Amino acid sequence: MSSKDIAVSVRGLSKSYTIAHNVEKHSTMGEAMLHRFKNPLQRAEKETFWALRDVEFDIEQGDVVGIIDAMAWGKRLPQNPQPDYGADKG
Repeated sequence: MSSKDIAVSVRGLSKSYTIAHNVEKHSTMGEAMLHRFKNPLQRAEKETFWALRDVEFDIEQGDVVGIIDAMAWGKRLPQNPQPDYGADKG
């Protein structure tokens, strides 16, 4: 495969999320500030969740790419996406 055939090249793609555990939920800003004032040294336990870590891939010209979202619905990405200006939505 030559570099001319590659439409998209991805290297070192990573995505992480910080998840806080044991966090008290407050309904107002005043409650949150009062809790913080009463417990100044209390910190939430945090965990790092890596959804992607150091992913690499190439997409060649002419390839069709699909993405599965959280609801497991497939999404097809057209090669040349065109804006949908004023299309009939009915």
